[in-house]
Amino acid sequence: MVYVSRLELRGFKSFGNFKTSVSFDPSFTGITGKNGSGKSSLVEALRFVIGEMSAKQMRAERFSDLLFSGGNGFKPAPFAEVSLYLDNRDGGIPLNASEVVITRRVDRQGRCAYYINGRRSSRQELVELIGSSNFSLGEYSFIFQGEMDKLARMSPLERRQLIDEMAGVVEFEEKKTKALQELQEVQKNLEVREAELRVLEERVRELQAARERLSRYREIERELEQIEAWLSGMEYWRYRRELERVERELREEERRKVSVEKFLEGVRKEIRELETKKSGLEELIQRKERGKLFQEQERLRGAIDQLRELLAEEERRKEELERRMGEAKPLIEFRSLLEEFRTIRRKIEAASSLEEIRKELRRLGEILERIDGVLSRLEGSNIPELPQLEYQKTVSKVAELRRKLEEARSKFREKSKELEKKRSEISKMRKAAAEIGSRLRLLRAKESKLSLQLSPLQSRISSLREEKGRLEERMRHLKAVQVPRGLKASELERRREELRVEKEQLGKINLGAEEEFSKQNEQYQEALKHHQKLVEEKAKIEEALREVERRKREVFMEVFERVSDNFSRVFQRLQPGGDARLVLEVPEDPFAGGIEVRARFGKEAPERDIFGLSGGERTLVTLAFIFALQRVKPSALYVFDEVDASLDPVNVQRVAQLLKEYSKSSQLIVVTFREAMMAAANRLLGVTKQNGISQVYSLDLRRFGD
Repeated sequence: MVYVSRLELRGFKSFGNFKTSVSFDPSFTGITGKNGSGKSSLVEALRFVIGEMSAKQMRAERFSDLLFSGGNGFKPAPFAEVSLYLDNRDGGIPLNASEVVITRRVDRQGRCAYYINGRRSSRQELVELIGSSNFSLGEYSFIFQGEMDKLARMSPLERRQLIDEMAGVVEFEEKKTKALQELQEVQKNLEVREAELRVLEERVRELQAARERLSRYREIERELEQIEAWLSGMEYWRYRRELERVERELREEERRKVSVEKFLEGVRKEIRELETKKSGLEELIQRKERGKLFQEQERLRGAIDQLRELLAEEERRKEELERRMGEAKPLIEFRSLLEEFRTIRRKIEAASSLEEIRKELRRLGEILERIDGVLSRLEGSNIPELPQLEYQKTVSKVAELRRKLEEARSKFREKSKELEKKRSEISKMRKAAAEIGSRLRLLRAKESKLSLQLSPLQSRISSLREEKGRLEERMRHLKAVQVPRGLKASELERRREELRVEKEQLGKINLGAEEEFSKQNEQYQEALKHHQKLVEEKAKIEEALREVERRKREVFMEVFERVSDNFSRVFQRLQPGGDARLVLEVPEDPFAGGIEVRARFGKEAPERDIFGLSGGERTLVTLAFIFALQRVKPSALYVFDEVDASLDPVNVQRVAQLLKEYSKSSQLIVVTFREAMMAAANRLLGVTKQNGISQVYSLDLRRFGD
């Protein structure tokens, strides 16, 4: 199992502007100390390092308030840094390391940086890594001061929303929202499609009538054409002369067209060649600009910036060490008191029974108060040790960083010279590409001009060909078809006039009516199919919505029943003879109401709502509810900050025993003043404050057995 093995702090709140290291037991660690000593700050440091985004959750207005503010001869910290050491020997965290170190740093501007095993990372990466080992700030695995009362006063609706979150109801709500959006879109499409169908239907009817008029129009045209052919037979030679004129004009226009097309083809060929050449030049320029030399210069630039930052940090550390070396004073009196503390601790470690341990723990509290009194008298005195070895290492590191910085700058200058040559080459190629582009613009203008010349030529040629075709067709009919005997020109002209009158009465004729009718009718039939598909799609979405609602209720009830069952079992453990249960306000529709909490303290006692309980009873019920939630979604780590404050001694003993059992499968860190809770821990951390700085003392209770 992955667990927190150690926590290192520097510049965080009252822990001062130097490193503090705190070790934790894999199972159960208790934290105790006087109010204001910094014990809650220790838990807040743990919350800070695993990604907490709200400064108010750590009793601060802004993140910069988390930095040690100085005082009593100590300078303010330039930054606060917390490192969390996770034992990963079982491989629970997907990193190839037996120990994973997560670090978070914040400076005086409130800017945060995250590191995983010394490598800079994002908060998202850190949160995902922690989540892979079941460490998180959610699911009530962290319960801090003041949260017990907030949880106890939670409304039924808020309590139900908590179960919603655990059951993943939000996922079903998202599906429902998406389905409703899809349904709305389908309904909108249906309305659009129905309106389109009405328009298409009306258009099809109009085109049907237009097609019938077109059919009669073509009959008239054919008859008129026959009449015109007969009437024109007498003018055969006039048509013949006209045909010869048309053929001469056609040959001249075709010759001109061939000449223009040939010239145009030459222009287009040159354009294609220049475009190919220009594209090759642009591709070559891009390859050169993405070359390894440019990337190496950017890498060197980043390395120089990083070395500058490291050098500045080491020079600041050197100046701090030089100041501390000049301020060291004797620690005789403090060390004497510390030796006295150690002597009494050895007496505690020699105890042979639990009763003796409890007795010695009380004495340990008295000793800590005596140490606090001695340290209060030393306030205002600077008592650092001589950091001679650390100072020498810092001096060497500063020299080494300066040497590396100069080497990086030298390489950067060399690469810059090489890059200057590359840029010169690229500039020449860009100039050549620009010249080609200029030539292309001229050629495209010429191409456009020639294309404009072709259009009227082609139009004239088409017109002449059509005229020639009509004349030839009429001449062929005159040669092949004989005018009926006895038919007079006057009769033909009278009939022609009758047909023209009828043609005029037909009104405006849509010559494309048949094609348009076919196309519009096809569109109408296709629109009918689409309309049917949308109707079917709407039915499927409505069915999907019903299924989402069914699954949402099913999943919610499954989680609710598990939490409810766990709640009853845990409460009976904490209150033998008592009973507690969770009740849905609206059982037939869980999402229409909230969840009530009812409890009975004793077999004969009346059942009461949580809001009718005393403070201690409400705390016990709330703890049972929290433990029930945690059993549904277990966490690798649980942190409790003075959750036992309002419990009587008997209930403290029961909660402590239950937490002792929890510690077999999860790591527990508990801040407490209560002896029963401290006695249940495997390791006890005593937090005190000397000269305004929080100090942590550790006692391993495993050696004393049960």
